[in-house]
Amino acid sequence: MKSKSFSPELMAPAGNLIHLQTAIHAGADAIYFGSSQFNMRARARNFSPDDLVPMVNRCHEAGVKAYLTVNTIVYENELDDLRQLLIQAGEAKTDMVIAWDWGVIDLCQELGVPFAISTQGSVSNSAGIRLAEKLGAKRVVLARECSLEDLRQIREKSSLEIEVFVHGAMCVAVSGRCFMSHELFNHSANRGDCIQPCRRTYEVTATDTETGDQLIIGEDSIMSPSDLCALPFLDQLIASGVHSLKIEGRKRSPEYVQVVTGVYRQAIDAVMEDRFTPDRIQNWMEQLGTVFNRGFSSGFYLDIPGESAWSAGPSNQSAWHKEYIGKMVTTPGVPGSVSLKIEARNALRHEKVVLNSVHTGVAFFDLNWKEDQQEAIQGTLVTPDAGLNFHPGDQIYAWIMDSKGDKSE
Repeated sequence: MKSKSFSPELMAPAGNLIHLQTAIHAGADAIYFGSSQFNMRARARNFSPDDLVPMVNRCHEAGVKAYLTVNTIVYENELDDLRQLLIQAGEAKTDMVIAWDWGVIDLCQELGVPFAISTQGSVSNSAGIRLAEKLGAKRVVLARECSLEDLRQIREKSSLEIEVFVHGAMCVAVSGRCFMSHELFNHSANRGDCIQPCRRTYEVTATDTETGDQLIIGEDSIMSPSDLCALPFLDQLIASGVHSLKIEGRKRSPEYVQVVTGVYRQAIDAVMEDRFTPDRIQNWMEQLGTVFNRGFSSGFYLDIPGESAWSAGPSNQSAWHKEYIGKMVTTPGVPGSVSLKIEARNALRHEKVVLNSVHTGVAFFDLNWKEDQQEAIQGTLVTPDAGLNFHPGDQIYAWIMDSKGDKSE
């Protein structure tokens, strides 16, 4: 029996169908995703409006809620497209739209589409939540700049659902409202098209104002925050009474979605059952470190971010990366059977691999096959022997440890 009466929702990101299926299998209670327009991760693959019905149905069949992000600035010439998207979201029975543009909110009200106020709205106090409630919002995603104590005080004064981020990328700008990408490269963060110049390494110099002489102080990622990781104090977040815990990462890999969602699923359940112990926390932190991360910090929850909250090295601190091996194909002459076609390089028996599938999500396993050879040669077919349900089109990658890290997603 669970020791606490209310377990918060765990919300996972989906930038494509593999993400979606992976999040479902990893234990998410809700999944958020964007369309090809009007979302803050325009560079993720995202989904077309026509995908809404099958996607929402897939979530609902698994007992998972489906949230559509419509969280960018919307211009006047886009209002007709916006209306059509929200009509389709309503017809698909999308559980909630996440928005902050006043035009989106107005149309949600008009069309009767449930909506939440995005973190882009920078709601950071109970007065803002009261206004959101008057507008008909079902939930508020608090500003990233709120502390744990802020959260406790706000929760005491509000009955509206509150959502907070627990893991993933942090932006150098207030609630992500940054102009740097637009100013330098004409790609607006507020339109979901940020190319992240803050993540680059910059040369830091000191200039003598009288002579103009410069001294190079060093090179550093001076504008690249570490990733938020609230797992070490997850019990405190849950005790504050939040309704939803959100994982950032629609542009990250399926392996990231699998590991991070799975870890937080276990951790939330452990908190609810009084099994949230230091040993388990350490083990979970080690698992989180195997997938893309820029180092971890507590964000604003425990204190104003200091020097330790900035990324100290290469963009990706994980020592693991994947390399494509091949894909599952229908076995020639054997209808209903599938084989692994070795495409990119030779494969070794028992090497660690990861499956990416739109049907089953992500699975890590040791590669083995029914044939006799110890090495599968590029261009040949082998029959995997892993106890998994493979489908044509499933992709197999080697999962490799690299002590240098710095592998992109």
